[in-house]
Amino acid sequence: MPTNTEYWRAAVVVVVTDATGQLVASGKMTQRMFDDEHMEAFNAQTAGDDASLMRCLKHYCPDDLQAYSYPGPDYKTTMYP
Repeated sequence: MPTNTEYWRAAVVVVVTDATGQLVASGKMTQRMFDDEHMEAFNAQTAGDDASLMRCLKHYCPDDLQAYSYPGPDYKTTMYP
């Protein structure tokens, strides 16, 4: 059964992907940059790296409600204990 944090991670990937996709559509970001950002967010989700996801979220969507609904105790990363 997925936890609230796992749902949050998946939602962040969707939000960041949508935001960067809009930047590509408007010509403000290249497709290659989009691919790199998407893979970074996806890899962070897979690794449980909440700190990296929060950085992506705050960079591309600073006003998004996901940033304020983080279900964990803090922005710890599981990649680098």
